[in-house]
Amino acid sequence: MLVATPSFVADCLETLEENNVQNYQTFRANGGKNFATVRPMNGCEPFCDFLAKLAEDKIAAEANHGKA
Repeated sequence: MLVATPSFVADCLETLEENNVQNYQTFRANGGKNFATVRPMNGCEPFCDFLAKLAEDKIAAEANHGKA
């Protein structure tokens, strides 16, 4: 089983514990053999660049809107 949590973009302790402990234990208790998780996106430079650009664009749009 491969667990991906796209709504969690940062690897906070709560998410790590839920996925790597609770979900793993439930999976194994129900006969699961192979368990892996997809790392959160906060370690992915292109994703971080995308978020920065999104924020910059939003700030610029709001600044330009105020000048009208």
